[in-house]
Amino acid sequence: VLNAGSATFGALEDLESFAPIREAMATNFFGAAYPAYLALEHLIASRGAIAFVTSGAGRLPMPGYLGYSTSKHAMNGFFETLRLELSPHGVDVLAIDPGEMYSDDGAGRTVLGPDGTEHKVDLSVRRSNDVSRVPASTVASKCLEAIVKRRREVSFSSTQQRMATKLRPLAPAVVDRKIYERTAKMRSAFTSS
Repeated sequence: VLNAGSATFGALEDLESFAPIREAMATNFFGAAYPAYLALEHLIASRGAIAFVTSGAGRLPMPGYLGYSTSKHAMNGFFETLRLELSPHGVDVLAIDPGEMYSDDGAGRTVLGPDGTEHKVDLSVRRSNDVSRVPASTVASKCLEAIVKRRREVSFSSTQQRMATKLRPLAPAVVDRKIYERTAKMRSAFTSS
């Protein structure tokens, strides 16, 4: 289970250095790809399974979250290709998209800002203007079930996000406008009380 993750926010023009993007790639992409590489021989011998935690941001761009979105796109490309390469060996690759969660266990999240500083985000608090969120414990139990059943993918992203992923090639301007609205709503939930 490849679950290491680093969240970043900031548009390219807001970054004081490239460090937040490097950090996101180091943790999210290389933090998943390298362990898979190291475990490859054992995975093939045991006909094992890989479960990697991705994000809807790996399928749709998220303006203002450049490092995070980029790293998740790279992760999806790597593991989707690896799935095809390992299929003849009987190794399954499961993509887990946990969607928007709140921490029902009191845990929070650390996010790297445009200047590389860490910001603590308390995800146990429900915010009235936030996007809809699912309890982390619910996501965890469903993920465990998907791993045991060796599924290909499990997604807790909203129906709106899943539909936008499919519709974007057909109506990019409409979907892009909705992406801007959603990311603005996500940010506003953490800037106002």
